[in-house]
Amino acid sequence: MFGKRRAQFVPQMVNSLTKLGMAQGGSNLENRSLAIDLCGVMVLWEERRIKELQSGATQVCSLTNSVTNALAP
Repeated sequence: MFGKRRAQFVPQMVNSLTKLGMAQGGSNLENRSLAIDLCGVMVLWEERRIKELQSGATQVCSLTNSVTNALAP
């Protein structure tokens, strides 16, 4: 859902990690768990972005090869 707008969310998520991980109080374990979950989401988003870039590059190479073959004498 937020994958396409991840660039807008990641800076705020990163800034919140230290606040969550270092929070004082009874819910410290829950805050640290949430911080780890946020890290996992950011890693998944980055992996998805890399896959999208690779598949886009593959499509461009395929298209370039098709055009080159069509233009070859």
